[in-house]
Amino acid sequence: MPPTLAAGKLAYLLITVPDIERAARFYAEVLGWRVARKDDGRTAFDDGCGEVSGHWVAGQPPAGPPDRRGSW
Repeated sequence: MPPTLAAGKLAYLLITVPDIERAARFYAEVLGWRVARKDDGRTAFDDGCGEVSGHWVAGQPPAGPPDRRGSW
């Protein structure tokens, strides 16, 4: 199936997790994502539909609530 092309479509994600190896196993086993170690050491993924790719990052705090001070 060819990829969906649309304005505003998510294509690449950075997912913050406390344990990259554990997250990679979970997403691969439960969601069928393809996981690979890149040359630069990152653990990357492609989703089960071939629509979204990205990699996991560790050591960053979770995002806080959005700043609602007129940023829109």
